[in-house]
Amino acid sequence: MSWPVVKLGDVVKFIGGSQPPKSTFKYEPMEGYIRLLQIRDYKSNNNLTFIPESSTKKFCSKKDIMIGRYGPPVFQILRGLEGAYNVALMKAEPSKSVDRDYLFYFLRQDTLFRLIDGLSQRTAGQSGIDMDALKSYPMLLPPLDEQKRIAAILDKADAIRRKRQQAIRLVDDFLRSVFLDMFGDPVTNPKGWQVELLGEHIRHANNGLSRRRKVEENIGDIVLRLQDVHYEGIRFGKELNRVDLEDKEKSRYRLDIGDLLFIRVNGNPEYVGRSAVFEGFNEAVFHNDHLIRIKVKDSFNSRFLSYMLNLRVVRK
Repeated sequence: MSWPVVKLGDVVKFIGGSQPPKSTFKYEPMEGYIRLLQIRDYKSNNNLTFIPESSTKKFCSKKDIMIGRYGPPVFQILRGLEGAYNVALMKAEPSKSVDRDYLFYFLRQDTLFRLIDGLSQRTAGQSGIDMDALKSYPMLLPPLDEQKRIAAILDKADAIRRKRQQAIRLVDDFLRSVFLDMFGDPVTNPKGWQVELLGEHIRHANNGLSRRRKVEENIGDIVLRLQDVHYEGIRFGKELNRVDLEDKEKSRYRLDIGDLLFIRVNGNPEYVGRSAVFEGFNEAVFHNDHLIRIKVKDSFNSRFLSYMLNLRVVRK
């Protein structure tokens, strides 16, 4: 059985958003106004922005597939949004030959993300999508019935994945509760521990590699990204990001056992501040500029520091 391969841009229309003037913004619901969707608050119901419905023609419904155009991380694939959307988002509108759910999962594949992330173009300090690369990406196009069948299977797999993530979050919450019970709230310090500035116990800190891979092949040295850093530790999945590094880059960004990695920037504020300790790997590992690497003095245990930093009250 052979299915045709088409260019993504030939069967999907990408519709960019608009940027209404800030003078029209309101920060509470009003008659004749609609929510303006932005990358930074797409998962939050706080600090919402509203604009006159007549000021834009760029709208999306919950069924639409939305793509984050800027990052980090660039190329976030979103569903369930409703309202007007600004220039940081674009809509992926499939043709009649493409099932919407099939397209959603196709856009979320790691291979496509790595390509777009590797070729992202930096403008005004932000990374943005290389639209030519996205539109020319090859897409396998089964018949519609087969697309729907594939999407249904992936829906079930995604439900299992979400349950697993929920279980991990429960374990993380339990660990943080144990930490609070043992050491108390670091902000109010009910146990009266000695208090010192964290900076006095840091012997080195630096941002990571800003250069991205410029080739489609995922070869070279392992360079960790923010999606590799989780509360339970660093995840070394099957498809690690790789970049062919120069010697001077290796000496600056190579991780040592005990180094703490700290997420410094993300479109989703829930990720900012998350940290984990590098416990070693079977080859050299480096880190990119979405992560701060911290080396603490012998007076501080990096795993203790990671537990403390991951407390919700400290991250806030």
